[in-house]
Amino acid sequence: MLKATAVAALMLGVLGIPRSDAQALLSDQDRIVIHALSVPGCGNTSVTVTGTGEYSDPVQHLIVTLDGVQILHSHSEPETWSAGPVAVGEGTHTVTAVITDDLDHEEVMAQQTRTFTVSACGGGQVSTAGAGASSADCCPGSDPGAPNSMKAAKKGAVKSAAATKLPRKLQPLNDIFRKVHGRSPTFTEWQYWSGRLLNDKPQFDALYGAIQWHELRGHTVGDPVPPMK
Repeated sequence: MLKATAVAALMLGVLGIPRSDAQALLSDQDRIVIHALSVPGCGNTSVTVTGTGEYSDPVQHLIVTLDGVQILHSHSEPETWSAGPVAVGEGTHTVTAVITDDLDHEEVMAQQTRTFTVSACGGGQVSTAGAGASSADCCPGSDPGAPNSMKAAKKGAVKSAAATKLPRKLQPLNDIFRKVHGRSPTFTEWQYWSGRLLNDKPQFDALYGAIQWHELRGHTVGDPVPPMK
């Protein structure tokens, strides 16, 4: 390509066209287009990159990269081209298509860049990345065919006092625990400290001190306490 360009530019120079203008006229013959991308889902998904090209020399190369990684390298001057499907994750991605000379790929004859964004799954939206994939439950209540849902709930954080109809004395327990550990208690932790609050630490400041005492020793609970009265 370099030799052909030099010869053509020299011939145009004989015709009175400056060398710089001759190079511009030659490079204007190369065209590369990346089509708008369709992202079929959210989170981890895949895309297919397509486009078209026009070439001024039969030995030019088409190179396509996605986020700097080569996904297509063609020597056949494809008028229409396709690469993929290629796996991508959430975030912004960049596709670059380049027509180069055949010697060292350093002379760029035409180039286009296009960016696209894959959104994070969430907010109740359904992902189309896979058949039947869903990012959120559609309805409140336990799911049909999920007999272990109550066991799973007990392993998480305890519900708020208003939701569980707790006695008034136990309502501040979660806040006291969060002040020490920076998170809500698990069911086991809440069960232990509610017993302490109702049995031997009836004052909130005393309970707060007891939680701090155990936290300084690397514990979130102590020895079992008698059942709540």
